[in-house]
Amino acid sequence: DVEWADLILAMSEEHVRSVEHAGGAGRVRLFGGARVASIPDPYGGTLSDYRCTRDLIASVIEELWIPYLVRRLGRCGG
Repeated sequence: DVEWADLILAMSEEHVRSVEHAGGAGRVRLFGGARVASIPDPYGGTLSDYRCTRDLIASVIEELWIPYLVRRLGRCGG
């Protein structure tokens, strides 16, 4: 059930389609936006795979989501 969510971030296009099918159409976005089509799932991979995925997630947060949230919510105290 995803009816309660305002925003759902999906790691791949396949996840986006699954969420849309579950009732989240219009509220699901690709986590990496147009910049990163898919965040790889490191499950079962090496420590290096996990670190690469971590670094990719961190860069998307810093470059895409923090600026988005600042624009959307405004700066705290300023």
